Amino acid sequence: MKQFLHSLLLLCTFFCCNAITLLSQNTWTGNTNTNWNDIGNWSLGTVPIASDDVLIPNVSNDPVIMGVTAALAQSVAIESGAVLTIQSTASLSIEGDASFAIYNVGSVSNSGTITIGATVSPGF
Repeated sequence: MKQFLHSLLLLCTFFCCNAITLLSQNTWTGNTNTNWNDIGNWSLGTVPIASDDVLIPNVSNDPVIMGVTAALAQSVAIESGAVLTIQSTASLSIEGDASFAIYNVGSVSNSGTITIGATVSPGF
């Protein structure tokens, strides 16, 4: 019985921790400027990584992925009135499942590269 309870506790811990990880949302605020790589523009105070779900609402400073930036996200949701711009030498890799990768009711101005699918090696 003790071993069963221990296994159950480990299983619950695994699922609870993974659920929290999957709910990582980083929202664009545009508080500083339009630069995607500026931490002052993100609700979590960090530039999104491959495990972050990104929300881009309609704010005055729309995000621009510029220069040779290789931006990452788990998924990207662009709300109505919002604009995401990807410049010609920049890229955005969306690492999530292709069926949930991008939700766009705003606008995407893409002169660069958008990749959807797993391009980052998992860290086991």
